[in-house]
Amino acid sequence: IIVQQEELSGEEDEELLEQRMLSFGDIKALKAIVPVAESVVPVTEREYDAAYEAQNEEVKLTGTVPEYFQLMNLWIAQGGYFSHLDNTTYQRVCVLGADIARSLFKVHNPLNKMIKIDKVWFRVIGVLKYQPVSVAGTQKVDLNSNIFAPINTVNIRFDRDVTEGILEQIVVRV
Repeated sequence: IIVQQEELSGEEDEELLEQRMLSFGDIKALKAIVPVAESVVPVTEREYDAAYEAQNEEVKLTGTVPEYFQLMNLWIAQGGYFSHLDNTTYQRVCVLGADIARSLFKVHNPLNKMIKIDKVWFRVIGVLKYQPVSVAGTQKVDLNSNIFAPINTVNIRFDRDVTEGILEQIVVRV
């Protein structure tokens, strides 16, 4: 089950905006309301430019927690996933989708290399296996071009527009 943040216009008053945005409080509420849920995982997504040396690509930066990879059946081809410790200590580490790894690094090994996402440097700790493109509702889902990082790192290192919630999605497995 994917709980998706609705599009907000920004014309609502600030208090109403806050009430309608997904937050970490919603995760606690979902765990209480759905006690049979195996996993309740936060997701934030933002679009930025990512660069390695002379290569530059537009990417979707996905901030989440380690459980997301198993929940979405995303498996490692090289390296490893980030940990809860990486998340709680705001580490600037990332896992690359298969296509973005190939686009940025061509034939070079990306592990332990530094990439720049917007103005923030991250160390590559993993590369995912290629994931077939799927459809969720009316949207095409291609996670191969995403870069994944600890959600706390993403939320603290990158600015957000006031009309954007802290989370774009909450993924629930029952």
